[in-house]
Amino acid sequence: MDVFQAGIAVKPSSLGRSQWEKLEKLQQIVGELDSNIRYLVIDSERAGDDIQPSTFSRLLESLSDGMVRAVLTLPVRRRDFGERLEAVMEIIPCYDGCGICLVAGNPAYLDGDERGRNAGRPLVEAAVKIRARSKSCLLLVGTENIQHPAIMAARKTGAKPFALFNHAIGDELARLRKLTGLEAAVYTPYYVGADLGDDVWRVLSGYVVRRGYPHDKVAEGLDALTMVGTLDRIGVRIRNLWMGGAGLVVGYPAILDRLQIKLFSRALEYSVL
Repeated sequence: MDVFQAGIAVKPSSLGRSQWEKLEKLQQIVGELDSNIRYLVIDSERAGDDIQPSTFSRLLESLSDGMVRAVLTLPVRRRDFGERLEAVMEIIPCYDGCGICLVAGNPAYLDGDERGRNAGRPLVEAAVKIRARSKSCLLLVGTENIQHPAIMAARKTGAKPFALFNHAIGDELARLRKLTGLEAAVYTPYYVGADLGDDVWRVLSGYVVRRGYPHDKVAEGLDALTMVGTLDRIGVRIRNLWMGGAGLVVGYPAILDRLQIKLFSRALEYSVL
């Protein structure tokens, strides 16, 4: 498939408890990706659940064929950000398949002190440091609640702006392209199927609430912020992202299993029909 690039996102808490379990699960997921999906984005949650830089390094070492690029997310407001940044700065020159995603950090995963920290300047400075360290590292900068610094980082380093799927994503993609000259990436939770079920509903509704929708508007939020439904419906929405100027779409499966990953790949194929 040569349309635009695609990836799958995973939450560290869904990969097991120990770092060894997380590494094994990540390697298993890589083995289940086909040629349509070239990126594995490791989201960030609470510090206790997160992937350690040493585990990320072992994952990169196992990706020597270059077919899949692994991306580690670093929230700049978390108190361990400086330490984690220094660790990944040692890793990124060693692996061509390395990627880093800089984000402000979701308040749901931060404590009171961390939520009060400024994210703008640290994000821009970190992007500059990473790019100076490696020209080949894929660099993503999250735009949620921090769009101006993300745009500045993109201009300075060529980092790809990483936007969250929303009802006005077309306008946002156009604006990001105008201000940076770059194609943006888009992150979207998804579930392919007619019946959500309790587990899927819990995951997706929790995401929608964290994005600011009240509990009585969750159904509306699901339609605005996620891709849910039949294969053809999701394929059309992905196609609209591509036609709107997205260069990369990253899907977060509400249920992390082989079937949902395969269905996302099929939706990507449908999007080019």
